[in-house]
Amino acid sequence: MKRITVFVTLLVVLAGLSAPLVAPQRLLAAEQGAVQRIQFVVAGLSCPFCAYGIEKRLRREIAGLDSLGLDLKTGTVTLHVRDGDSVSDAQLRAVVKKAGFSVLGDIKRSAAGDPARPAGGTSSA
Repeated sequence: MKRITVFVTLLVVLAGLSAPLVAPQRLLAAEQGAVQRIQFVVAGLSCPFCAYGIEKRLRREIAGLDSLGLDLKTGTVTLHVRDGDSVSDAQLRAVVKKAGFSVLGDIKRSAAGDPARPAGGTSSA
């Protein structure tokens, strides 16, 4: 009986030691482009009610949306979308338009691990 207890204890300890070795591999995959950051500026995004309307529409219509952030001061929307789920600029503009707003300037895309790039721009499409 004592041998079984020692054996089970050894298995539990070894299982506990191997768990941290697996987690960094998942983090590494996420850092290597598993998520794409998309930023754009929305005209008229100035109140929580407006933000809620845009957020609700984006969550409903954008496939692969991991997270979404809105900055009411700048009108910037930041999306994190899983790679493999393609979201075109035209699709983003159409979704924002359905919510009653419009995208100002360019839509910026980068890997989620890249430093933040400023959203917006001077051209409108």
